Amino acid sequence: MSNENNNAVGGKKKYPYLFTATELLSMKQNDIPYLWKPFLISQGLAALVGSSDVGKTSFLRQLAINIVLKRKDFLGHELNVRHGRVIYFSTEDNQISVNALLKKQIDKSINPIDLKGLCYIFNADNPFKVIEEQLKAEKTDLVIIDAYSDIFEGNSNDLGNVRKFLNRFEKLAQENDCAIIFLHHTGKRTELGSPSKNNIIGSQGFEAKMRIVWDLRKMEGNPNRFFQVTKGNYLPESQKSKSMELLFNSKQEFEFTGQFVDRNNSQSKLKFTEEEKTAIMKEVERMLADKLPYVTILTELKKLGFENTPSIGTLSNWIKEKKVVHSDENIEK
Repeated sequence: MSNENNNAVGGKKKYPYLFTATELLSMKQNDIPYLWKPFLISQGLAALVGSSDVGKTSFLRQLAINIVLKRKDFLGHELNVRHGRVIYFSTEDNQISVNALLKKQIDKSINPIDLKGLCYIFNADNPFKVIEEQLKAEKTDLVIIDAYSDIFEGNSNDLGNVRKFLNRFEKLAQENDCAIIFLHHTGKRTELGSPSKNNIIGSQGFEAKMRIVWDLRKMEGNPNRFFQVTKGNYLPESQKSKSMELLFNSKQEFEFTGQFVDRNNSQSKLKFTEEEKTAIMKEVERMLADKLPYVTILTELKKLGFENTPSIGTLSNWIKEKKVVHSDENIEK
């Protein structure tokens, strides 16, 4: 069938669902558009998974705040915000709790009027309908659904039911040119193992419909969090092989430490000679005296020429070993 045969009077497509390769190649867009590069494309389904009490909601709320404020980056990676609007569908919190959490998480310099693009929906009877209404009412960058298991109806282990349910949201994302993130959970027995898309609770159909899956977890003996891409249809393997180490402070904010951990050996630590450790600690003690936060200390160590630097957890242990006097604020910043 030729392209000409697919056009009706007035230039409208006779078969609107059909696109020839010629039409596709004539599109002005050359690259895949990202909302958060390279972790989240601008259109389609994504998921953040992890065990309980790891900070998944705080992570998504922080992402939402950065989008609404139209900031240029999040955790050191590029943001490409078009509209500055996020719909947050919450099933586990209410107005009172979100009010308190937002006040705790946002900086005092932020004017509440600047967050009018962050729109919460609490426990609506028909999640799909109200989200669809809001997407049609105003252009939106992102929809966050927290949590998937609370809005899914039926047997979560049934492949057919899961795919049918998610197909509606996939179409909704396409029609409204936005991204949709589902917060979901991993099995309890998977917490201490390596991050994997196979750890997700329920049918494999959930993972299969996602364009990207993020895993957020703790590690034994380390107070930080680790962010890992376990599935990314548009990501090279090199960007799916390591976890980002994130500081999680008392304001429930995440900050990238600059450290990456090999996901296939996530419990391993870099080995340092005594000479390396002594040299590093000499600089660390000097910077602690100046009350520099740990994240800044690690950045400065790299600037000083230290090729390998410890994680914040390892650095904290070294400081305790030497009994260096420092403020707890160093950890939180």
